[in-house]
Amino acid sequence: MAKPMSAYKFDLLVIGSGPAGESAALNAAKHGQQVAVAVGHTMVGGSCTHSATIPSKALRQAVKSLVRYNSNPIFRAIGEPRRLSFQLLLQNAETVIRKQVAMRSQYYAKNRIAMYFGTASFSGPNSVSVTLPDGTAAQAALEYYDVAGKTGTAQKAGRGGYMPGKYFSSFIGFFPADNPELCISIVLDEPQHGYYGGQVAAPVFRQFAELAANHLNIRPDKTEEPTPSAQMAAHRP
Repeated sequence: MAKPMSAYKFDLLVIGSGPAGESAALNAAKHGQQVAVAVGHTMVGGSCTHSATIPSKALRQAVKSLVRYNSNPIFRAIGEPRRLSFQLLLQNAETVIRKQVAMRSQYYAKNRIAMYFGTASFSGPNSVSVTLPDGTAAQAALEYYDVAGKTGTAQKAGRGGYMPGKYFSSFIGFFPADNPELCISIVLDEPQHGYYGGQVAAPVFRQFAELAANHLNIRPDKTEEPTPSAQMAAHRP
């Protein structure tokens, strides 16, 4: 079951991270506003980056380059025309998309813009509700305790900038949420199977938390029948 996030106040909350949303968020942040962006996709960039302009132009450029190569007399003198599979051309487009995501993620981080990945909807004249999808921090939920926690996903930096495909993934949480007795921080360096904090670090938190709660004999704070969709309270860093 999807869970709503806790309430925060911002001067501006932008729904979507396409070109218009990105421009609005960055402009407001540069003018000293507290800004947040709600992203429906699992990565920034919007449809422009993931399914429209960027992929189509990257694919078109790859095809034009291949046609130019095969029709150039100089290269024709060297050998026969080259044939590339459509899948290989698509891989080129995916490389461009990854670079675009990394570049835009840096923009948001540099300007201290809060990012929330989920479904946004208006809940009042001046309020927006952002609902986290299944499989994020819910993977840190404990059967007998309410947990408060925050996920984290950060691309690693090297000498030449951010390192493609290399991440720090984290989850820090405490419980019971209303009367904390234990806080656990999980940080994974270059996880191999996924890299979002809620995907790879949250389940590790749950394993350690269950063992620790049993060892320390922490009193459960849930009195109702346990359910798989334990409530998560997200806390802004």
